[in-house]
Parts: sequence; structure tokens; C-alpha cells
Amino acid sequence: MNKLFQSPSFLYTYVIVFILLFISSAMVHARTGPLDVRYDGIRIQTVPVDPDRSFDVNLMDAKKAIRKIKQALDLIDKKAKGLSRDINRIKATGDVYIVYNPNYPSREQDLAMVRVALFLPYYLDGQTDNAKKPLPVIISRHGIKWPTDELAAILVHELVGHGDQYLKGLTDTARSNELECDAWLLEEQAYQDFGIDKSSRNMILFRKQLGGYNGRSGHCTAFLNHVRKTWPKKMKLYERLNPDVPALRKLLVKYMAHLEKTGVTAGALAATSEYIEEEIKRLEEHGTPGKIFGTGLYLLEGAGYKQDPKRGIRLIKKAAGQNYLKAQYHLAMLYDTGKGVKKDAAQAYFWLAVAVRNAPGDLKPAIKAKKKEVAVKLGKNKRMALDKKADQWLSNKGTSEPSVDS
Repeated sequence: MNKLFQSPSFLYTYVIVFILLFISSAMVHARTGPLDVRYDGIRIQTVPVDPDRSFDVNLMDAKKAIRKIKQALDLIDKKAKGLSRDINRIKATGDVYIVYNPNYPSREQDLAMVRVALFLPYYLDGQTDNAKKPLPVIISRHGIKWPTDELAAILVHELVGHGDQYLKGLTDTARSNELECDAWLLEEQAYQDFGIDKSSRNMILFRKQLGGYNGRSGHCTAFLNHVRKTWPKKMKLYERLNPDVPALRKLLVKYMAHLEKTGVTAGALAATSEYIEEEIKRLEEHGTPGKIFGTGLYLLEGAGYKQDPKRGIRLIKKAAGQNYLKAQYHLAMLYDTGKGVKKDAAQAYFWLAVAVRNAPGDLKPAIKAKKKEVAVKLGKNKRMALDKKADQWLSNKGTSEPSVDS
């Protein structure tokens, strides 16, 4: 969830955020392992701080962050019984992760918005052994510093809101407008349960973001306009200090059914799909290596859009062929694990050999260590040949399709 207003192109923003998080966490994990604890059926993890980054705030220590998340979960369990039951129901169906990532948001993201937390269903795709769907919530360096009650409400927003929507398949069949409205209503319920002072500056801002103000749309503006027009007497459910969230959510379900019946939802989803497809084509043809790589990851993982692994791999290869370090390292990992491609130790070793030669000094040890892991799968002569081929490839300024015989 991004505090302050989100842009209309929410889905595309979601995709870019996913890509940047995925890249930053993958590269940092290569250097040092994260903390990982279990608490009341939830995995709480931390991502190590990127030593090459400078930050806009003082970062919270990983152990302290874990304690803070535990306190937020305890508060939900103690004061918001209904929402606590919802989380328990979600835990029974999905594998809940709460990940503190101090590197989020990245410097490439819009710093005009305070990014607090985000539900990213594909963040841990392929990295868990549990048969349940992973349900990861990413907490930013800003979000972890929020007061415990407000952090708890944000967890409700992401888990009971977006997590439950994902489990029910609504993320593929409903507009993001209504899904956000529902999550914000649940966050409102949490604030009521916690007894937060509604006259505080933060709560006044929250209410403005919820319903809109001064002609500016909020997350539930379209829904509330429909209520005002269709069920005018029901507006009293919202126009009070503590809105009747359960009753409003029932009306929201009716509103979503109306949108589906009248074709509004289908039209919006089609328009969003068409827009993203056009963006993918544009980036594929004219994008920088970094953007091509990001788009490839997006297609490979299916973050917020239909997966297209073959196309995703093709774009990642293209970026690697344009001598983009992150694409080279990631492509090596794909060949090593067999994700999206056939396992190929020779390809993995070649791209790691290229990446080592391209990497700045601080990254070389981690990539060398991974190269050493892959090396044991190949004979000495093969390794020497691949190292020579990597030197030749780089001296020729790279080609998009190097010949690497397995």
C-alpha cells in the first residue's frame, strides 16, 4: 500500500514495484542470508541491507523489526477478534510471509510517495517447498517505523484485504479500484478495533484517502458515488465517525456484481491488458537493457499479468546479451535451477563467468562463490573452455545468442 494517492495505472505500477523488489532482494541475498522466524503460523523474514545503498531514513535493526511485527500481530489477535479470525482462515489456506525489506522502495521508485507495504503474491514464487500458496507482505523501511497500531492495520489491509482477494481469484476478475476500496475499508475496521483517535492528523488524512476530498478521488470514491445514487439512504453507513464497515463491504459486493453485469469490469480489464501489452512491445523494441530485463522478469513471474515464461526468458536473454549484469546473473540462476528453461550447467557457468568479469569489486566474491558451486557439475576442461569463451564474448562486445554447448 502506498500512502498518498495512487496513480490510475495501479497495475503497471504494481508490476514495476515487483520487478525492483525482486531484483534488489535477489542481488542482496547473494551476499548474506536473511533472518527467518516462525510466529503463530506466520513466517517473518528480513532482507539484509544493501551496503551500496544510501537511505533517506535511519534503518531499523532486523531483530527489532521482527519484534515490531510480532507486536503488531499480537495487537490484531488481542483487539481485532474478527480480523484475527480472518487471518487464521487465510493461514489455513495460504502460507503467510511478512518480509521486512529495508531496501524497499528502491531509488528508482517515486519517492514522492511514502511506500509502506505491499502484497506481492509472486515474490517468493518457486522459493518455497510448502504446497500452500505463498502470501508475502513486504514491509518497507518506512512502514516498519510506523506506530505499532498503524502497522497492524496495514497488515490487515494487505493480508485480509489483498491476500484474501488473491486466494479467491479476485485479482484476475475484478478492477483494482474495488479491490483497493475493500482493503482500505478493512484497514478502517482495524483502526476502529484498536481505538485509534479519529481526530489525529494521520486518521484525518486516511479518511480523505478513503473517500476523497476537494474534488480529488479516494480509493472508495466510485463505490460511494454509486451508493449515493443507488441507495442514498445507505450513505449514513459511511458518513459517520466510525463507518459501518461490514455493511459497506456487503454493498461493495453488490456494486462489483453490478460492474460485472454491465460489462464495466470486463472492459476495464481488457483496457489494462491492452495497455500493458503495448508497453511490453515498446520496451522490447526500444527499452534499455535494464527495462528489457525487468519486463522479462515480469513475464516470467506473471506479476499482476498473464505469465509468458518463453517470452520472459527471451527478454532476459536479450538483456544479458546487451551485457547487463543483473540479467546475466539471473539468467545463470535460471539455467542452474531449471526455472523457465532446461537445466544447463554449462550455460549457468558461462553466464556466471561473464557476470564475474562485469561485476564491481564488492559483488565479485558472491558471484565467484556461486560460480564455484556450479563448477563442480562440470569437468576441468569444460570450465576452462567456457572461461575462454566468456573472455571472447566480452571482447567482441557480446552477442545475444552465444554458442555454449552443454
